[in-house]
Amino acid sequence: VWEVLASGGRGRRGNRNFETALEHQKEALKYDKQFSEAYYDLGIIYYSISDYSKAIKNTLKAIEGGYRKSKVYYILGLAYEKKKNWVHASNAFKNTIAIEDGFINAYLPFVNCLVKEKKYKQGIDLLNTYADIFPLSIDADFFYLSGICHLGMEETNQAEDFFKQCISEDMECSLAYYGLSICSVLKGDLSNALILMEKAFKKGNIHWENIKNDGFIASIKSEKKFKELVNKYLK
Repeated sequence: VWEVLASGGRGRRGNRNFETALEHQKEALKYDKQFSEAYYDLGIIYYSISDYSKAIKNTLKAIEGGYRKSKVYYILGLAYEKKKNWVHASNAFKNTIAIEDGFINAYLPFVNCLVKEKKYKQGIDLLNTYADIFPLSIDADFFYLSGICHLGMEETNQAEDFFKQCISEDMECSLAYYGLSICSVLKGDLSNALILMEKAFKKGNIHWENIKNDGFIASIKSEKKFKELVNKYLK
């Protein structure tokens, strides 16, 4: 009975009728509280409606119940990532790949978490693995994360090359322009840094709250032009 109810919940989830899907999964668990797959389905539903705490709670219950599939750890990682719990997200994505190294969607989020943890060398190693396994899936996100990792390793020239490749794939990637501006700062070319910074700010997705404490821009924060750009585009 509970398997029928749960499958009905998955069907409703596919149709994005999340309220009904929740009811089906909860009903299934009334019949069997150890039905771990239902907890996984609840985790997906809660993640889909942006209730990340409940998504984490239910996917952990699925894992505790023995439902330890790659897709479960992946949803857990995404939920932790939304909560900005980078360490737990990293561990979840690591488990995803350990179970299924072909789980392509887990790699770049994993690298992003490693960047947040400032584990840049591990990020580079993982990106190299990704490139070996999925050479046809290298895209702007891959190049951007590669640039960030090399920037964190203070490998400015490599970082610059990757940011340029990112822009060649996606001309609207404001973060890649920001990365290039940082490279120019590190090279002592402040005038070019400000030109690139303006391009980044113009394209959007750069927020003052996110960069105001960035140590890389400390040397240009007092520049009149930089202050003008911040006031014009970010405030």
